[in-house]
Amino acid sequence: MPTVDRLIVRIIRVPFLVPRWAIAQVLLPNTIFVREDIEPTVTLIAHELVHVHQLKRYGLMRYWLRYLTLLISSGYEDHPMEVEARVGESDPVYRRLARRVLEEQHA
Repeated sequence: MPTVDRLIVRIIRVPFLVPRWAIAQVLLPNTIFVREDIEPTVTLIAHELVHVHQLKRYGLMRYWLRYLTLLISSGYEDHPMEVEARVGESDPVYRRLARRVLEEQHA
C-alpha cells in the first residue's frame, strides 16, 4: 500500500476517454485522466489510486497486458483489478490519499 509522503499524482482533465463510457483512467504512471464533464470525487480518485498502485506494482507493460487479458477473460465487473479498485474506494488509506491529491489539484 502506498504512503502519503511517497505518492505524487496529477489529474489531467480530458474531453473523452476510450472506451467512451469511461469517466476516469490511469494510462501512465502517476497520472489520472478524468473526463472534463465529471467532477472528481474522493471515491473516484481512491479507485484510480488503486490502479496507480497496480501500475507501480506490475510496471507499465505488464500492467496493461494483465489488465487487457483479464478484461477479456473476466469482463469488467468481475475483473480482479477492478474488484481490487472498488475495495480501495472505501479503504481509509486510499481515501486519505485521494483527498490529498484533490487538495493539491486545487492549490
